[in-house]
Amino acid sequence: MNNLLSVCIIHPKKANLSRLISRLPKGTQIVSCAVEQRDEYENQFEVIANTQSIVSIHYYYKDYGIDFNFAEIRNKMDELASGDWSLHIDSDEYLGTFPEDAIAEIQAIDEAGAVGGWITISGLMYDTSHEDRVRERYALHAGRLHKKNSGLFWEGICHEALTSHDETTAFVDTDIVLIHDGYKIDSDGFEDKGTRNGKLLIREYIRKPSKRAWNYLIKTFSTLKVKE
Repeated sequence: MNNLLSVCIIHPKKANLSRLISRLPKGTQIVSCAVEQRDEYENQFEVIANTQSIVSIHYYYKDYGIDFNFAEIRNKMDELASGDWSLHIDSDEYLGTFPEDAIAEIQAIDEAGAVGGWITISGLMYDTSHEDRVRERYALHAGRLHKKNSGLFWEGICHEALTSHDETTAFVDTDIVLIHDGYKIDSDGFEDKGTRNGKLLIREYIRKPSKRAWNYLIKTFSTLKVKE
C-alpha cells in the first residue's frame, strides 16, 4: 500500500468508475462515497468497508433542497482516509497527470512543508461539437489536495471549499490536472445540474450568507430555462 495518498470519490450509486480508478497511482487508497436518494433513513452515513486499500461509504439524502451537503461528505471521507494526503476527485473527473508525476509532486510539496495544494480542473463544454462553433474550453483552479490532520476542513453545502481557522495555512500551486467531463452534456443535463445546485445554494445562502454563495446563485440561475 501507498501510505502517501488517499483518493476520495463522491459518486452516484451506479456510477462507472473504471476510467477514474485506472488512472490512479498504484497502491493508492480509494475512499468512495455512493450517494443515494431515500425517502427515509436511520443514519445519513453508512460505512460498508474500511480497510487500508478501500473505504466504502453510503450517504443517504431525501432531497437536495432538504438535507444534502457536499462538505459533510468530503469531511467524512477525510476522516476515514488513512493516507498522509487526500486528493478529491469526482466521478465525472479523472487524473490527467501521469500517476508517477502526481506522486512526485505531492512528495515535493510535503517535504516543503505545505499542507494544501491547488490543482487544475480542465474540460470541454457541451455534449457534441457543432459546425458553427468550437466547443468552449475551461481550466479552473481548485483546492482539492490537502494533508491529513492539517487543520483544513470542507465548508459549504454546494461549491464547497477547503478552509481553516489558521490564516497562515500553507497552500501551494501544483501542476496536477484533473480532466472534467461534467459539462460535456446536453441542455437537459445542464438543466438537471443547475436545478440541483440551485436548491443546494439557496440552503447555503440561508445558512451562511456570503458574496461567494450569492455570486454562485446568480450564475446558476442564469443558466436555467424558464418553464412555461
